[in-house]
Amino acid sequence: MAVADNIKKVGINETDLWAAFKEGDVNAYEQIYTIYYRQLYNYAHKYSSDKELINDLIHDLFIKIWSNKLSLGNPPSVKNYLFKSFRSHLFNHLRDTKDHASGTAEELESLNVFTLEVKPSPEADLIAREKAHHVNRLISNAIGQLTDRQREAIYLKYYEGFSYPEIAEIMGLSVKAAYKLIARAITALREHAGNRPVILFLAMFRRIIV
Repeated sequence: MAVADNIKKVGINETDLWAAFKEGDVNAYEQIYTIYYRQLYNYAHKYSSDKELINDLIHDLFIKIWSNKLSLGNPPSVKNYLFKSFRSHLFNHLRDTKDHASGTAEELESLNVFTLEVKPSPEADLIAREKAHHVNRLISNAIGQLTDRQREAIYLKYYEGFSYPEIAEIMGLSVKAAYKLIARAITALREHAGNRPVILFLAMFRRIIV
């Protein structure tokens, strides 16, 4: 279950938290940071293994939104707003460190590979009767055939539970393009799945959020 789902489960309203944060409520600010830190960290880790850098970039983002809280709007989704803002901040930094003062997202993605790691998870029980090592290798190979943008879109949908419109906004795509991107990724996985269900491949990611 995503952290955002836990917000609803315990009755925390992210809209109210955001409003309180904008009024200078330090506790609300801290809660927003606590709720979304790990998700932002995991997302950035797909582009960089530098833990210190990732933490610095997350801290930069939260310092910036605190400093500008009075001028911030009221986004329909706080999570979506933070991911979009952080993605821009992350990409700008990675691009600059590659000595590319300017460039499109596509150019950046050619410099920074978005990776999805196959890790053991509770869902791995789905293949307990399979030869786990062989299947893991098969899945890793299949994921490796996806483009960087396909891997990113799959991550946003199945790791973080974003809707297609939200994925489109975060990645700077049209909603139609987001649908096509994920559909092509699933098709590519299906081609490598053989007689195994594609859901098995998605299950080998850390968790499934449908």
